[in-house]
Amino acid sequence: MVEGEVDNAYALVRPPGHHAEADESRGFCILGNAVIAIRHAQAVHRIERIATVDWDVHHGNGTEHAAKAGITINVIREPNDGYWSAVWMNKPWGMCYWGGRPAEDGMFSTTYAAGADWNDTFWEHERFNILLVEARAELDDAKRREMYFEMQRIVSDEGGVVVPMFNNYVFAMSTKIEHKELQGNWDLDGALWMERWWFA
Repeated sequence: MVEGEVDNAYALVRPPGHHAEADESRGFCILGNAVIAIRHAQAVHRIERIATVDWDVHHGNGTEHAAKAGITINVIREPNDGYWSAVWMNKPWGMCYWGGRPAEDGMFSTTYAAGADWNDTFWEHERFNILLVEARAELDDAKRREMYFEMQRIVSDEGGVVVPMFNNYVFAMSTKIEHKELQGNWDLDGALWMERWWFA
């Protein structure tokens, strides 16, 4: 990307490296992969400003240790109770977590359609919006599937969102509970456990 050979890229790196500190490996992270990549970009490509978004449920201590490698870190901690009102869709760059939706149209209409209340990148794409309306009216399953595939490609290649990961839920169950096939779009069986589970 830096050399202009591609427009966008995604690196699936495991372990992520954000717990590896300057002088020791921690949290299953041996090397600080992001820090190494930043130092390379600074040294080889002479890039001065690089944003690092460390998103995890617990502290990314290795990212803070980047300062020991000559990288300036500016940690901005926003209050938990003010994120949705003061940060999300109010600052130039933000992050959020989207749970799965059972159908493409639900996700597209909620977060990517022009003018949608939760379109958090304020993205608009004429072809995408036309397809979104047309796909709802298409009765041929194969044609509708192709339309949704095209919309997914447009979002991936031209959208305003960066998708760092796709996740699913891992369920542990008791033999005292019975159920049908579990849904993976939300925890607790798609949030329908009270309707779909029963005592054995």
